[in-house]
Amino acid sequence: MPKFQANQGNRPGVMNLGGKGYQTVALRIAQFWADRKNQEPGSWSLTTKILETGDPDRILFRAEIHHKGQLLATGHAEECRSQSNRGRMKIPPLENCETSAIGRALAT
Repeated sequence: MPKFQANQGNRPGVMNLGGKGYQTVALRIAQFWADRKNQEPGSWSLTTKILETGDPDRILFRAEIHHKGQLLATGHAEECRSQSNRGRMKIPPLENCETSAIGRALAT
């Protein structure tokens, strides 16, 4: 299992994952809004929704990025409550799933 090391090269929000620099979702979100701070207020949105799976153990999230109402990017993530938190930080599965979906949308 790859190990995370915070602050790769003393860059906050960048972690070493398998020898590569990985930007945390928190950093991606901050950069997303910083890049758009001088644009028309309210013209960009980043939203999430939990999707129905019919399985109480399975969580599925969809993240969407819109500009002026037009869908530009999506990201999906899935988590199983019974399999979560094995070998990683103790993050609630619902939170982890939503964060993963946002990260995938921002990486598109």
